[in-house]
Amino acid sequence: MAYIVQQANNFCPAPWHSLFAKNNTIATCLVMRPRQEMSAEEYLNSEFRQNLKESFIRNEQSPHCEACWHKRKHNHSSYRSGFLSRYDSEKQKLKDQIKYLEIRETNICNMACRMCEPADSSRLEREINEHPELAQYYPTNPYTKMTSDNWKSLLKVIDNVEGVRLTGGEPTLTKRYYQLLDYLIASGRNQNIRLMFYTNCSTFSPKFIEKILKFKKVTITCSLDGVGDKAEYIRYGAKWNDVRTNVLRYMQLPVFIEVHSIISAYSILGMSSLSDFFVEMLESKRLATYEPFTAFSVMNPRPLSYYNLNVDLRVRAVKEIDISLQKLTHPVVTKFYTKELESLKTKLLTRKDCDFDSFVRMTKALDKARNQSFEEVFGYRI
Repeated sequence: MAYIVQQANNFCPAPWHSLFAKNNTIATCLVMRPRQEMSAEEYLNSEFRQNLKESFIRNEQSPHCEACWHKRKHNHSSYRSGFLSRYDSEKQKLKDQIKYLEIRETNICNMACRMCEPADSSRLEREINEHPELAQYYPTNPYTKMTSDNWKSLLKVIDNVEGVRLTGGEPTLTKRYYQLLDYLIASGRNQNIRLMFYTNCSTFSPKFIEKILKFKKVTITCSLDGVGDKAEYIRYGAKWNDVRTNVLRYMQLPVFIEVHSIISAYSILGMSSLSDFFVEMLESKRLATYEPFTAFSVMNPRPLSYYNLNVDLRVRAVKEIDISLQKLTHPVVTKFYTKELESLKTKLLTRKDCDFDSFVRMTKALDKARNQSFEEVFGYRI
C-alpha cells in the first residue's frame, strides 16, 4: 500500500525504508523497542510493522520510538532526524521498499566500552561474568548467535536494498561479514549497493579491505570518543596509538570517511583533545572523502549520561565544549556534530536533574574491575 502524506511533526519514514537485524531479532531501526523475535521476511509482513506505519500516518508518537522522542525533547540529533533528512517524504508517495539494512550479526569485539552492553561486546560479556557486581549497570538481554535461517532471510532482503551497514561487535572480526561481502561481489550487487560499516579502528584487516574496495561506494564510520589515555579508559582494550594509526590508514583509501561519537560523561571531559585530532584529520591531505561527522549523547547506561556530572565537572565540560567549538569550524563537523555540542552545553547549564552518586558508583566499580583510575585520567577525585 502507498500513502500520500505530509511530513508531520511526529512522522518518520523509517518503517517503509529501513530494517535493523540484531542476533535473532528484527526492528525498523537500531533504537526501536522492543525488537521482534522473527526473521526479516516475517517482520516485513507482520502486523506489528503495519501498525507502526499506520501510527505515523496518524501523526502519533509511537511508544516503540521513545528513544527518538527523548532526543527531540532535549534538542539532540536522533535516528528519526537522520531518516527524515535521508528520505524526503514530504508530499511524496511512500513506497513500501526496504532501502537500508543494518546488520549486527554478532557481539564479537576486542573492546569493552563503558557505554556499551554485553549483547554488543563479547569482551564486556566475559568481564561481567567474571565480575557479577557489574551486571547491575547493564541490560540483561543475552547475546544469541544468529541462526542460519535468519541469516538466509537477510540475504533475500539484501538483494533489493540500496545501502547496507555492518556493525557489531567489531565488523572486521565477524566471519559472516566476509561471507556476505563475497556473496554480494559474486552476485554483482557490489556495483550498486552502498556499503557502510562501523569500526572501532583497533584493527586493519588487508583481507577485509581487499573485499570492500570492490564496492562502488564505501563509507567507513570511525567510532571515536577520545584520544590518548581517555580513549583507552572509555574503550577498555583500546590502544590509542594503534587506533590513530589505523584511522590514518583508512584515510588513505578511496572511500568515504565519517566519524561518530557517543558522548558520555567521560568523553565530554576530553572533547577538546578529541577536537584536535579531528582538525588533524581534516587538514591532512588524504585520499578519502569526508562525510558529516555525527554524535549522539548516551542514554544507557544512565549513570554515564552527561547530566549526572556534578557542578565542578559540568563547568569543566562546558569549557571543553567552548574550546572545541572554536576549533571545529569545518563544514563536515558543523552540520551535525557541533550542533550536538551546542545543545549539550545548553543542557549542562540549565538541566537540574543530576545523580552524581550513580555516576560515581558505576565509575568506581569499573575502575576496580579494570585497575583503572578516573582521577589519574581526568585529574579529579570522585
